[in-house]
Amino acid sequence: MMRKSRGGRKSAAAVLFAAGMLVLSSTVLSGCFGGSPSPEADSGNVESAVKTVKAEPVAKQKVAETEERTGEARASAQVELKSKYKGSIKEVFKNRGDTVQAGDTVLTLESEEVNQMLQKAAAALQDAQDALNRAKSKALKDREISRAEFDYSLSKQKQKVEDAEKAYNRLRNDYDVRLTTKAKLEQAEREWKDAQAELEQLQRKQSALEQVSFDELEKSVREALLAQEQAEQAASALQIKAPISGVLTGAQTIQAGLPLEANDAIGTIQKLDPIYIKSGFAEKDAKLVRGKAELEYRLSATEAYKPAPVIFLSDIIDTELKLYEIVMQIANPDNGLKPGTKVQLRLTKEEELIAPAVPTYSIIKDGDDAFVFVLNGDTVEKRKIQPGRLLEPYQEVLSGVKEGELVVTSGQNLLSDREKVKLP
Repeated sequence: MMRKSRGGRKSAAAVLFAAGMLVLSSTVLSGCFGGSPSPEADSGNVESAVKTVKAEPVAKQKVAETEERTGEARASAQVELKSKYKGSIKEVFKNRGDTVQAGDTVLTLESEEVNQMLQKAAAALQDAQDALNRAKSKALKDREISRAEFDYSLSKQKQKVEDAEKAYNRLRNDYDVRLTTKAKLEQAEREWKDAQAELEQLQRKQSALEQVSFDELEKSVREALLAQEQAEQAASALQIKAPISGVLTGAQTIQAGLPLEANDAIGTIQKLDPIYIKSGFAEKDAKLVRGKAELEYRLSATEAYKPAPVIFLSDIIDTELKLYEIVMQIANPDNGLKPGTKVQLRLTKEEELIAPAVPTYSIIKDGDDAFVFVLNGDTVEKRKIQPGRLLEPYQEVLSGVKEGELVVTSGQNLLSDREKVKLP
């Protein structure tokens, strides 16, 4: 009885196992050979295969920080005042710190050296003029005496010429009737011509008498006049005048009675209106400002920027400083900006820092190339771009996309060109 019971349980289990296998087979066969899935189920599978992405339009963003450099105010011109001659300060009209105009007398000097030059030149000129006057007076008297003598000699010679001519004419008539010889006629002709030649010589001497030369004496007078002019110029140099307008600066206060040697420095006039702002830029900074008509400057962070016209930017780098020199010029009518004052220069204006940009995380790098995916409807296009300036989280795009186009900002690393996508 016990053995029969175990056999019954085993048969029941086998029946249940067979029934289960039958049901499973029926289900599998139904899936393999039964009808197609419903359209609703297929549409759901395709929908889940399209990637969902986020996108952001290409828009103008700030892509760089303002570039600032330091500059220094410098006088637009400066002239050093010096004593040309040894002497001492006689009178002071302008002193250190005073504003002067071109032509103003700053001070006057006393100089024994210049006084002696004036006296010597005046004496030399007087001597030269006296010598010339004496020579002219003597020449006039001599000419009067000589003229009388010449007049008498000329009168006698003219008479001699007339007598010789008459004698020649008589002999010529006699020769024609053979009352004289040819030799006597030729002798008479020679005497007549010799008398004429002597008369012409006397006339030339009389003409020369009227043309007395004083070249050497007149040259001496001219030289004396030149020496006097030079002495007067030296005297005028004792008046130290401002050659330019500006501010008088110097190491010490100017005092009357102060002795000076030749070429001693008295002070310096610095022209402060306009005033220059000078600086030196490295290559990358020079590129930012080259071609600009002006830069902006300010004295402190609390002040507003003001324009400063650029008047010079070197094309050649300073080989020692490795910088390009730049010079700006600004009006300074109140002389408020002093030489040596440091200023901040702004190399780029705010509007220059704004440009079309895309989020940095939307850019895909492939070696040296950069790409973004541009969304057009429900399709993306892979575009090569040229990145520019970078200011996180945006980077300037110089080419490849246009402002307003949508750029994929999520999942772009898993996309391919012309793939369909959807937005959330």
